[in-house]
Amino acid sequence: MLSSIEAAKQMIDKKRFVILTGAGLSAASGVPTFRGNEGFWKTKKNYGGEANPEALLMKSFFEEKPEAVWEWHYDFIALCEDKKPNAGHIAITKFQEYCINQGLECMHITQNIDDYHC
Repeated sequence: MLSSIEAAKQMIDKKRFVILTGAGLSAASGVPTFRGNEGFWKTKKNYGGEANPEALLMKSFFEEKPEAVWEWHYDFIALCEDKKPNAGHIAITKFQEYCINQGLECMHITQNIDDYHC
């Protein structure tokens, strides 16, 4: 793994950047990952009689029990309400702003659904 200084050296004279983030970034804000030991998908709560979140979030389940899927989403939103973006989120935003100001391209790709990247 590169140190911060080594990584910065690799970025000199580059015009395009891609930032890829996953659940670990928001975990630092207190948002549990989905699959981790304390993951949101490991909750003991059944939604519409379904304990398996992968089944719960399938289109077919939504078509049968949309209220259960919405309940799952509302529970996740409530979990995030008192959390805030952390230093990592802020650093990414500042880097993206820097890129815009310098005429550089920067794409951020994330699987996170907590809106902390916005």
